[in-house]
Amino acid sequence: MSARSATTIASITLGAAAVAGIGYCFYFDHQRRNNPEFRKGLKKQQKQIAAAAEARTKAEKEKHKKYIANALREIQNEEPPVTPEASEAYFQEHVAEAERLALLGSESHAESAVEFFKSLRVYPQPVELLMSESTCTSAMSNPIRHPG
Repeated sequence: MSARSATTIASITLGAAAVAGIGYCFYFDHQRRNNPEFRKGLKKQQKQIAAAAEARTKAEKEKHKKYIANALREIQNEEPPVTPEASEAYFQEHVAEAERLALLGSESHAESAVEFFKSLRVYPQPVELLMSESTCTSAMSNPIRHPG
């Protein structure tokens, strides 16, 4: 087989695929405009997709709420560090872990929020730290401040 015939076959195949794709687009548009059953099916599909997305979002929020509630119970049972040096080390460790988790993406925002809470727990003036705009905006994105 020569290079010219291979190119010709590839061009014909590509042209046929393009014509088939464009033909299907015309067919789909015609069905969408003129066939009420087809339109009903499309609307039903869109509703199913929207309902599935809503259910997934609701389940994810519920999972985050349960995770945070369990984590808060664990934190309440945990003894905080006693010495100032241990408190500072504890604070630095948990802030670093929270920032690392925050960078991983939305799937780890709840875990990041728990780590930030652990660090705030031992901070001498947690309200001042939270009110500091530079700390809140640089260290915590909005989903971490309000995870669920």
